[in-house]
Amino acid sequence: MVFSLNQRSNMSGKYDTMKYHHEENSDNDEDIGLNITDLGPIDYPQGEHRLQHAYCLWFSKRPSQVQDSQNYSQALRLIGQVGTVEQWWALYSHIIRLSDIPAHRDLQLFKKGIKPMWEDPSNKKGGKWVLQCVFLTVAIADEVSKLINFSIVQSYTEKIRHFLFSSLVFPNSLLVISVFWSIWFIDRELIFPRIIDEFYPWWLNHTLHTFIIIPLIIEVVVRFKNSNVRISRRKIAIVLIAFCSIYQTLFLTVYVVHGVWLYPIYKVLTWIQRVGFSLLQLFLGLVYQQIGLFLLEGQEKGKAKIK
Repeated sequence: MVFSLNQRSNMSGKYDTMKYHHEENSDNDEDIGLNITDLGPIDYPQGEHRLQHAYCLWFSKRPSQVQDSQNYSQALRLIGQVGTVEQWWALYSHIIRLSDIPAHRDLQLFKKGIKPMWEDPSNKKGGKWVLQCVFLTVAIADEVSKLINFSIVQSYTEKIRHFLFSSLVFPNSLLVISVFWSIWFIDRELIFPRIIDEFYPWWLNHTLHTFIIIPLIIEVVVRFKNSNVRISRRKIAIVLIAFCSIYQTLFLTVYVVHGVWLYPIYKVLTWIQRVGFSLLQLFLGLVYQQIGLFLLEGQEKGKAKIK
């Protein structure tokens, strides 16, 4: 069963599309309802607050084995569409709690006309890049090369590891912690609205914005205090400035293209304040970077400098 939220009379209970989510052992696509991919045009009742874009909510029950894109498309179920704030809350109040959805089930919210698939033309340039994952890969390669005494590789991985940590990982992690919690204690609605608690429990919030300091401390104290590598302060400053510039460009592009600020605080700031806030973050990042170098290198002399 699927619903267009133009018909409020249909919304008397949980979606039938999702009531099968407790059947853990079944991989039958028929268990999750009819494969309807379009609910037709959205009505906008007078007096309701219209969203900038119309959205569709999709449900999928992933099979236990890897499937191709055609089978994945057949497993998708469109369970609702919204065009106003009121329609969204009507939809949200009639679905199961996100915390009750077990493994291998997904709820995905996409713009109307876009399927939650990489094969959709609108998603072909999508993706994600996580700085910590890149650094973790290099760190593992460095440790493995030390264990097997592979000195040729280790000499390079140590330099790359030290450079990434000093230039980007250390300053950006401290920047996230300090800026996030500073804004949180002033007004959490400006950085992490309470509604997000439904999606991100408290422990996940702290994992992203607090506990990241733990690996920083370990890396500083355990690994690099006795490192034989010393890097150029000028080079790492240039890298951090370039990284922040690219990030801010992408951040602004999202607003220009979609009309949405990724963080609510930008909505309440003027353009002059937004520029000032961005420059303040860059300044803090550079300060944290220098602090990190001091902690890593200490007062030791005679270390090899990266060319």
